[in-house]
Amino acid sequence: MILEGIKKKIASWLAVKLIGRVGFYSNGIWEFKRADDSVELLRAPDSPSAKWILIFGRDHYFESVKDYPIGQLNDLRKIIKNEPWRFPYEGERFDRIERLSPQAHRVTSWIVRKELINGVDGRPLFVVPESACFPSLAVGEPLSLQRLGQELNVAETPEGLISTLGQRTLFNRQIGVPDENEGESLGDCRRLSEAQTASALLAGLKQIFFASPTRFLLHPETKRFSAYPWPEAAKLSAFVTVLYLILGSGYLWIAGAWIDYNLERHQIKAESSIEVRKKMTDFQSRLDGMVAVASTIAPSWIAWDIFLDLLETGVTFRAVNSTAPSVTFYMTAER
Repeated sequence: MILEGIKKKIASWLAVKLIGRVGFYSNGIWEFKRADDSVELLRAPDSPSAKWILIFGRDHYFESVKDYPIGQLNDLRKIIKNEPWRFPYEGERFDRIERLSPQAHRVTSWIVRKELINGVDGRPLFVVPESACFPSLAVGEPLSLQRLGQELNVAETPEGLISTLGQRTLFNRQIGVPDENEGESLGDCRRLSEAQTASALLAGLKQIFFASPTRFLLHPETKRFSAYPWPEAAKLSAFVTVLYLILGSGYLWIAGAWIDYNLERHQIKAESSIEVRKKMTDFQSRLDGMVAVASTIAPSWIAWDIFLDLLETGVTFRAVNSTAPSVTFYMTAER
């Protein structure tokens, strides 16, 4: 139970941190804020934190769907890369490619204005069109989403993705609602409130990154790279490298000299200690030799007890010879 609680706290903390790096752009930046079990969109402060992922509202990009009678994906990519620009304005293009049959593909394109992206403080890593977050929800029935006081209509039809901000009459025509129902509310559709829309945006964003992490990756701006002062940067890098090598070499030389000084200072003590150890080794070897010799001599201390006892009785000893393992007494006694 304790481990599960810790896991939930860690997951909640990570979710809050990641949500803080996701923003929504609609005439300014909006931030996702988690409140209990729901999520809501709130206006970002004047100096918002840099956003890694920025979702652009439907009114800030152009959306189109086109079918290509091409079966090979590589050939299709080459055609898309080389075909003339067919969109109403310049911008960053993001494509979703779907296979319709072995001989056809469908390409859904989103064009986000470059000036909007460049006008954001802190260039985001990913730019995601709003309608790209809802295709899985819009399959089979249209969606009517409320967000920031506006209505977004989204439908995934057999002809491809269709989305409008407001413009319900146009949306009805595109999804095939009869003319007599134009202007009325959508028929069979799924309606999401403000909080539900915010949660659905994050859920769709999660699905996008699981399905294709690089689809909405914002490529680096080549103009910034070309405008960067590369020669000055190269000179500065070379200067820093040389300075680092000089300082590193100087430090190593000083450290080596200090070690040599300490070794010389302690050399006499070290040699004295080595000499003492050698003498101790010599003495120990001599002692071991004496012990080895003494261990071969048979003990004769009992004979000396007899000698002392006889001496007390008045015996006169002329000589005592010891030849291992025996002792011979030469003595004179009264009897």
